[in-house]
Amino acid sequence: MVRNFSQGLVISLVAIALCYARGGIHVEVVLRLESSAADSVVDALQQLKMATYRSLKKFDQKYSPETYKSVLKLLENKGQVKKLVFHAGKTERYVWFLPWYEDEAKERISELQEETLRYLESTPAAGGQIRGYFEEKYPGHSQIAYLALRELVTSGRVAQMTFNTGRWVTIYFLPEKKEPLNDLLEEVEACVDRYGSVLSQDVSDSLKIEKSLALALLSALSCQGRLLKLKVGWSYLRNRPVFAYCKEGFEAQAVAKYRRLISTFRTKQRRSKILDDCLSKFKDACSNMKVDENIADLAGSYVGEAINSPWIKGRDIDTISWSAFYLASKILKQGITPGDIEIHSSVERRTLLANSKELNDVLKLNVPDLYPNPRDYLRKIVMKVKQIVELERQSAVLRIEELLKETEKFLSALPKPLVFGRRPESVAGAALYITANRLRMSEFTQRRISVSADVTEVTLRNTIKSIVTGLGGQ
Repeated sequence: MVRNFSQGLVISLVAIALCYARGGIHVEVVLRLESSAADSVVDALQQLKMATYRSLKKFDQKYSPETYKSVLKLLENKGQVKKLVFHAGKTERYVWFLPWYEDEAKERISELQEETLRYLESTPAAGGQIRGYFEEKYPGHSQIAYLALRELVTSGRVAQMTFNTGRWVTIYFLPEKKEPLNDLLEEVEACVDRYGSVLSQDVSDSLKIEKSLALALLSALSCQGRLLKLKVGWSYLRNRPVFAYCKEGFEAQAVAKYRRLISTFRTKQRRSKILDDCLSKFKDACSNMKVDENIADLAGSYVGEAINSPWIKGRDIDTISWSAFYLASKILKQGITPGDIEIHSSVERRTLLANSKELNDVLKLNVPDLYPNPRDYLRKIVMKVKQIVELERQSAVLRIEELLKETEKFLSALPKPLVFGRRPESVAGAALYITANRLRMSEFTQRRISVSADVTEVTLRNTIKSIVTGLGGQ
C-alpha cells in the first residue's frame, strides 16, 4: 500500500510541476519541494494518527502552512489521505488522517470528547483554560480536542456563555451545571466587594480557580454591568492591556494596587538579574583562582539574602557581592585572600574587609576570623601537591587526611610571635613541610610545597628556619 501511495504521489507531483513550470530546472525544484513536504505529512500522520494544519507545522517546521495545505489537497484528490470536517462558527476546520487509520481517528475524537465532559464535570472552563489542559495532556491532539469540544457545543452536550470585551471570551460548562456557574459568579462578585478592587490573579488565589477562568468570570460580570472594568497597564509579554475590576468609587485604589504590584515585580526582576550576574562573576573567579566552584553557589545564596534585606540600601552591590564571595571562601577554607579578590575585582582590600565584617553580622554567619589564616590554605596546598605527584592510592589519601589533621594541630600550638607579619601561605607551607617530614611523607618537598603555596622556595625555607629556631630546634 505504501509503495502504491509513493508511485501515485510521484505521478501527481510531476503533473503539477509540468503545469506550473516551463523549464526543466524549475520542474525539478518544485518536485523535490513537494515530495519532501509530502514525506513529512505522511510521517506525521503515521505517528500522530491524525493532525490539523497547525499540528503538522508543529511536527515539522520546515514548511509553511500553505505548503502543507497544497500537499494535503493533492493527496486527498488521489485518495491517499482523508479528512473529517468540523464547523467552528462560520468556518470549516479539518482533521486529516491516512485512510487505514480512519477508525482509530474517530475513536480518538470520541475519547477526547469524553475527556472534555469529565473535565467539565468538576469546573466550568474558559477557552484558554481548556486549551491549556489539552496542550498539557494531549500535546499532539490539543487542537483536535478543541474542535471536538466545539462539536459537543453544536450537539448541545456542552453549553457556553459568550461575550465580547473587545475580544470574544467564552466559558464552557455542562447544561446541568448552570447553577454552580451562577454560584461561582456570585463568589467572584463577593470577592470584589470584599477587596474593593481585584486583578484576575487575586480572584484565582482567593477562590482556588484557574487564572484564565477568573479573568473570564470577571469579564462576564463586567459585561453584565455588575463590576467596573478599568485599564491599568499594558502587558508587553502578551501585547494586550491589563484590566482591574472594581466597585464604583474604588478606581484610584485599583490603579494604586497595580502600580505597587508592578513595582514589586520589577524589584524582583532587578534582584534576579543582580543574582545572575553575581553567579556568573563568581564562577569565573573560581575558575581563574582554581578553587572549589561550590564557593560560587554559597556566595550567591549570601547575595540573595543580602539584597532582600534593608541593610543593602545605599551600598555598592559589587562590593557586597565580593564580600559575600570572601565570606564563602572563608567558610569553605579555600585560602582566598582580600588581595586575591582585589586583583580579580578591583575592590580594595580595606573596603572588602570592612563590608565583610558587617555582612558577616547581618547574615549571622559567625565567621570567627576574617583575616587570612594559615589553616585556610592547608587543603589547597596539599591538593596541588597531590596533583603534582598523582597520589591516587587509597593509602596515600588516608595519609593526606592524617597530614592535614596533624598540621592543623601544629599550627594551633604555634606561638603567635613566631608567625607575626609573615604571609599565611608561607606559614601554612612551612607547617606542612615540618609535619610531613615528621610523618615521613617524602612526597612533600620544599620545592613542591613552595610551588603549590605560590611562594618562593627561599621564603618557604626562611619561614621553616624561623619556626624551627623559635621552637628551640624541635
